[in-house]
Amino acid sequence: IAEHCGAPEGAPSWDAGQPFRGTGSQMTLYGFLVATLGASGVLLLSLAVVIWRGQVFKVVFTVIIPVAYFCVVSAVAKWKVYGPISVQYLLPGLEWTKYSPGTVNLLFWICLVAAIVTLPVYDSVQKLAHMYYRRALKRAFFVNGRDISFSRLRNCAYCPNILFGACLHDYRKPWDNNNHIDFTMSTYTVGCERTGFFHNPPTASLARMMTIAGAATDATFLLNADVLAVRLILAVIALRFGDFLRLLPEGQMPMRVESRIQGRIERQASRMESQMPRTAAQLQDITSSHQHWISRWLQGLLDRLPAACPFLIAHVLLFVGVTIGGTNDIESKSCWLYPCFVYAGLCVYFLIAVLSFFAYFGPLQWLMRSPMIQQFQMLFMHRYKADKPPPYLYISDGGLIEPLGIFPLLRRRLRRIVVSDAAEDPTLTMRCFRDALKICRAEKLCSFYDPADPHRDMEFVFQDFSDRGDSGFFHLGIRYEPGPDGTCAPDGELFCLRMRLLEGDAAPVRELLTEDELLGVPPAPGAYTTAGLHHGRGADVEQRSEFGGACCPAWECGGLLAGRRFPNFGVGNQFLTPLHFANLCQLGAELSRPLVARMKSTQ
Repeated sequence: IAEHCGAPEGAPSWDAGQPFRGTGSQMTLYGFLVATLGASGVLLLSLAVVIWRGQVFKVVFTVIIPVAYFCVVSAVAKWKVYGPISVQYLLPGLEWTKYSPGTVNLLFWICLVAAIVTLPVYDSVQKLAHMYYRRALKRAFFVNGRDISFSRLRNCAYCPNILFGACLHDYRKPWDNNNHIDFTMSTYTVGCERTGFFHNPPTASLARMMTIAGAATDATFLLNADVLAVRLILAVIALRFGDFLRLLPEGQMPMRVESRIQGRIERQASRMESQMPRTAAQLQDITSSHQHWISRWLQGLLDRLPAACPFLIAHVLLFVGVTIGGTNDIESKSCWLYPCFVYAGLCVYFLIAVLSFFAYFGPLQWLMRSPMIQQFQMLFMHRYKADKPPPYLYISDGGLIEPLGIFPLLRRRLRRIVVSDAAEDPTLTMRCFRDALKICRAEKLCSFYDPADPHRDMEFVFQDFSDRGDSGFFHLGIRYEPGPDGTCAPDGELFCLRMRLLEGDAAPVRELLTEDELLGVPPAPGAYTTAGLHHGRGADVEQRSEFGGACCPAWECGGLLAGRRFPNFGVGNQFLTPLHFANLCQLGAELSRPLVARMKSTQ
């Protein structure tokens, strides 16, 4: 077109690859207009955020993100359809993206091979954030960064039973209205009232349960801004800190295969121990009987293979169709096979997608074992409604439902409960306890009262604690409602510890914790080594009440960017340093002393 159509004299040069690229003053004017419109849009969006706040983000996620995704898909389609005529670029400015039959075939092969290769590990690709978070937790809280199983916890006298509070998404029974519900993971069982409780296998990973229970990022989006565009973002950027939890334990075959593999490797390691002791030790660590990663991996593979077969068939049909269409002329008799194979592959995809919405039927439940089906239904906000739960459930952080973690204990009608509140509440509004009261009333679980004056309203109890700065805890009584069998449990006690600085606190910033301190009696305020500027990792202040939350004190710019002070840091827990952790532990030990004394006096 450019060669045979004349252009007026003085018109800007026209490039077939980039038809809107001008030169000189015209390009400068175009760039000025784009920069002006972009700056205006950012300014208007900032003003809207200031005025309407949270509502703006929902509008942005609902409108702009799908439009941007549509623009990307349209650009690829335009490049493929109109490329033979306009010879345009897929990415402006990159010469290798200029349209040519060879470039199209190369991109097709790359995408097809990547789809087939990543199909068995599709679930791992989608939860890269979860795996990184799990690795960070293991390196921070586990000895030598090694994970342990629940079988070891059951034999540990210091921690015989652990309760993790979590949140269940996208499953409800036909008569339930709420899409989310609190979910409990313990050393022995996992489940909730909606799903029932299932046996937690001894091979379950402690680090995995910790990661799921702390997956606050996607839980925040799914609870506070649960719209289609938000789920699209979580799927596209693989921002999934939670995970799909298998309710049933591993089968017998993965356990037998694991035992055989472990036996062979252990025999090989024993033979290598004299010549290569380091390699033998590494082999023994890989096949440690306390981690059981082999059986978990095999069970996941067996679950996903049947559901992966239809996708493999669809990939093969598309591959055969495109190969036939690209190696034969238009006049060839075999050209009619091209649409047959392509349409057959697309029909398989469509059939799988449709049948997945009817997976509550028994013969179709195998589809819910596929990570692609799970991601597809999660993306389109499908709520699995059935009397029995699917094989896999998506679980994330339960702190947004109930951050204190006391409901599993209240449901068990325990006599004495100690709860520590370190939530973000610098003004001491006691929002976590107020939310807990509401949920207890809604579930008809129990009620709370002041043991000193049972007739007093709880609102005044909270106000007195907030106004009184001489104590870090308060004591409440628990009156349990009758259980399902009609029996009434005796009243209980709730000891509540709140993270705060007491009046007149002038304690210095302490140094890092030592092993002797952890194994002994916690030191009194000031009876420890102060931090100062010790080895470049100390604080630039003497009193902990002025201790900032920045990783490096120099980043506070002399107090201009100080933010909130100890202990209510204005940064996430993931960015706290060991010095922050040591001082928070010291504060917790100081606030707990009078609480322990009060518990002893009420026995």
